[in-house]
Amino acid sequence: MTVSRKGALRLTILFALAMLLSAQQEPNLRNLWVVHVKAERLDDYRAAVKDIVATNKQAGSERYYSVWSSVSGPATFVVVWYFSKWADVYTGPEEKTKSFAASFANIAHRILECASSREDLWDQLVPGTLVPLTGEMPKFVRVATIDVKPDKVDEFMALTKSDVVPAIKKSGARAYGMYRTVLGGPTVRFSSYLSVNALADMDGPLGVAKGMSEAEYKEFSKKTGAMGTIVQFNVYRFESEMSYLPPPK
Repeated sequence: MTVSRKGALRLTILFALAMLLSAQQEPNLRNLWVVHVKAERLDDYRAAVKDIVATNKQAGSERYYSVWSSVSGPATFVVVWYFSKWADVYTGPEEKTKSFAASFANIAHRILECASSREDLWDQLVPGTLVPLTGEMPKFVRVATIDVKPDKVDEFMALTKSDVVPAIKKSGARAYGMYRTVLGGPTVRFSSYLSVNALADMDGPLGVAKGMSEAEYKEFSKKTGAMGTIVQFNVYRFESEMSYLPPPK
């Protein structure tokens, strides 16, 4: 993929504008960059993203994001930003980072040269489905994606609030959320994330399956099976050195 300097500048602007002040905002909106990296450029991509982190630290940026790499499914990296509302999106670069524009542009060019493609997805939190993270970032998350039949969307969201969230809390999971795609994909697509402390946790039941009895889970699976057309599970690993997070308090 050949990338112009103008393209690198656009990516730089997006890095500067689209980052979340995660410590201050509710995660109502989520922006996902799903980046497919050329196999022979994986090390180069990791190095460039780490340089973005270092430059953000040097500039004193207060706009934060996390990066995750796929453990299953297509080999991808996912960059995640959160916003509380649409009015907060792309409000302009921080004044303190403007003097670093050339550095950001150079690194962004390197990143784009490593990528074979990128998807830009936006989704919105389903009200009443957030179990806020407690403690440090999870080492992994399991992501469940389902395309819901159009006439079952309201029923599916209600079931998530009434049945899923209580079971997630009962399971002891440290974080959970259900999001609905609003831009970049089908609006009947829902994705949930579930914190996973270690891959060994997957040797037993997780999330809803852990928080429900066998009979309850069987009935729940029957209901959701009638609502959805596609269900897929994938696991992602938290990339701490590639993420730019708020400093510990």
